[in-house]
Amino acid sequence: MNPVYVLLLCIGFSSSLAMRCLDPLTIAVAVDLRVAPEMVALLGTALSITYALTNPLLGPVGDHFGKGRLITICLWLITISVFASALAPTFAILVVMRAVTGIAAGGIVPMGQAMIGDMFRASERQIAIARSTMVIFLGQLLGASIAGIAEAYVGWRGVLMGGSAITACAALAATWKMPKSRPPVKAPFRPGTILSSYLVIFRMPRAWLCYVSGCIQSGIMFGLMPFVALILREFGLGGAREAGFIIAGFSAGSMLFALSIPITLRLLSRPNLLIAGALISAATLYGFSAGHTWYWMAAIFVLTGFGYFLQHNAIQGEVADLTDELRASAYAMHAFAFFLGSAVAPVIYSFTFTWYGVRPSLIGAAIVFLLVGIVSSALFRLLHRKGL
Repeated sequence: MNPVYVLLLCIGFSSSLAMRCLDPLTIAVAVDLRVAPEMVALLGTALSITYALTNPLLGPVGDHFGKGRLITICLWLITISVFASALAPTFAILVVMRAVTGIAAGGIVPMGQAMIGDMFRASERQIAIARSTMVIFLGQLLGASIAGIAEAYVGWRGVLMGGSAITACAALAATWKMPKSRPPVKAPFRPGTILSSYLVIFRMPRAWLCYVSGCIQSGIMFGLMPFVALILREFGLGGAREAGFIIAGFSAGSMLFALSIPITLRLLSRPNLLIAGALISAATLYGFSAGHTWYWMAAIFVLTGFGYFLQHNAIQGEVADLTDELRASAYAMHAFAFFLGSAVAPVIYSFTFTWYGVRPSLIGAAIVFLLVGIVSSALFRLLHRKGL
């Protein structure tokens, strides 16, 4: 296996673990810094917003100066910001440090997947990207799980110091082993370089289809996650503990997909992946709306995660194939669309849950997911036939 690919997997795992390790520690942080838990919950917003907003800026920087260089710099930045978060004397400083962590994280995962796109042939690319995605989600899952256990022994500050130590190891490895070659460029980097990069990308109809469909479908799935505990309470099936198992089921579905992808790609083309993923995800969202037992809902969410990543991987493959020269920019805009959907969808869910109820809202989400999958599959087939 390519050693740089292994390094990128380790970087994706460690950065995701460090980025999400504060998520389950809301109460501990609130007590220590003497602020309301609702305020501490905004730390996730500070991280996500800066992650999303800086991605379109970092993509052209990676294309111009080198993706490996940018990943190494951002790894050191995330190491420092997570360590500084552990030492934060006030909540305001902690918010600023989490925002910096979001900026740094935005230069790691999209750049890493763009590098994977550069390293592998088209026939191997989707498998490599799928395994990378699985490792990233595993890092997020373990980061949240281990942090919840470790906080009882070392406190939330100790958890963050541990996360910083892990990313420091990854940063040292990147400094030592990451390829430093700078891509050939025709002109010096200027602010206009960012705009010109995206003008090239957005002239491609497939780019619009990738970003719009990715935004809607990521919003439907990840926008639902903050409401899982509330949905369980609505159905009288449990609370935070049961919600944690259900969300873990979604991550387990992503791992199941990554393990099965060599067989899956032999059986299904990209357009068929989109349809299969839409059918499975829509069916399981409908099943989730029935509100049986929580462990039945957790099992359903394993299939939901599997179905979601069928279509997500197909879109990632399309993003990787948009352009060789501006692949980091293409992936950066994909990450922006992903997080935009995840940020907007909770507002829509909140409105629909209030006005229409939980079950109709979930059934509506299932229908939208299905339609987006079917329409995007048909449009990708059409655009490929026309060479657009």
